[in-house]
Amino acid sequence: MDCLAKQLRREPWHYSALRTVVPLDEWCGFVPAEQRALETKARDCHTKALTRDLILKDFYKQEDVRERDFEEWKERQEARKNGYFVLSKREEAKLDEEIRNQRAACPDPDFIKRCIPTPLRGLNHALGGGLDRPSVTLISAITRGAKTLFSLQLAHGIARLGSNVLFLSADFGADWIFLRLCANVLRLDFSALGKMEDETQEGRPLTILARRFPEKLEQIKELEHLLENRLVARNWQLAATAPDLGISAHLNSVVPGFKPDLVIVDGLSTAADAAIEERRRQRNNSAVPYRDVRKCYEDPLAFVCELSQAANCAVLVTLQANCGFR
Repeated sequence: MDCLAKQLRREPWHYSALRTVVPLDEWCGFVPAEQRALETKARDCHTKALTRDLILKDFYKQEDVRERDFEEWKERQEARKNGYFVLSKREEAKLDEEIRNQRAACPDPDFIKRCIPTPLRGLNHALGGGLDRPSVTLISAITRGAKTLFSLQLAHGIARLGSNVLFLSADFGADWIFLRLCANVLRLDFSALGKMEDETQEGRPLTILARRFPEKLEQIKELEHLLENRLVARNWQLAATAPDLGISAHLNSVVPGFKPDLVIVDGLSTAADAAIEERRRQRNNSAVPYRDVRKCYEDPLAFVCELSQAANCAVLVTLQANCGFR
C-alpha cells in the first residue's frame, strides 16, 4: 500500500487512470448480470400476475354459474309449489337444439315446394333447403371478395337445376360476364379467354369457343341451351336518378315469356356510389347528407323487396361489407 501511494505521488496522471478505468471495468461486468436478474424477476412477477388473473376469472365465472343455477332452482321450486313445471336454461337450450335439428332433417313441405335449391349443399342447409320465394337474401363481403364470381357460379348452378335466373351486374360489362361464365363452366383460363373480345365481334362467341376448344363441345352446347332458355346475364345500366337505379328497366326489357325465379343484383354498392356521386354533382360538389346516402341504398333495397313480393321470386343482392351502410 505504501509503495502504491509513493508511486501515485511520483506519477499523478496514473491516479486518474486508476479512478476511471478500474471502476468502469468492474461496472461493465456487473450491469448485464444485474439486468438479467431484474428481467427474470419482472418476467416471473408478470407470469404470476397473469396466472392469478386467470384463476380469478375462472373463479368469478364459476360463481356466476352457481348463482344462475341457484336462481333457476328457486324459480323451479316456486313453480312446483304452484303446480307448474319449468325447464332450466340448459334444458331449454338442449330442447331448442333438438327442435332445430328435427326441422333441418324434416323441413316444411310447403317451404320445399316453393323454395329454389342451390347447387351448394352447405348453403342449402344454412337456408333451410334453398332460397325462399318470395325473399331477399343479402351477400356481403369486402372489396375483391369474389362476390361477383360466387353469384355468377350460383346463377349457372341454379339454372342447371331448372330455374330461370336473371343476373344483373353493375361492376362488369356484358363481355366480361360472358367470358367469366365460359371460363367457370368450361374450366378454362380466364386470361386466355380475354383475348377473344375482338373475335366475338366477328361471329357468335359460342361458335368461336367450339372451334377453339372442340373437346368442350358438349359443355358448350349445354351452356348455349341455358343462355337461350334459363339464364339471362346482363350488364346493369345504371339510372342514378331513378329510385330503383334502373333495375325495373332491365326487368321490362327481358325476353317476353321469360319469368325469372331468381333475380341476382350484383354490385349494389357500385350503383349506390353512382347515385351518391350524382347527388354530389347536383349540390355543386358539396358533401351529401347522411340521410341521402342511406336513401341511395334503402330505395333500391325497398324496390327489390317489392319486386320479390309482386313477382313471387327470390332476389339475391351483393353488397360491399365496408360500404358504411348499416
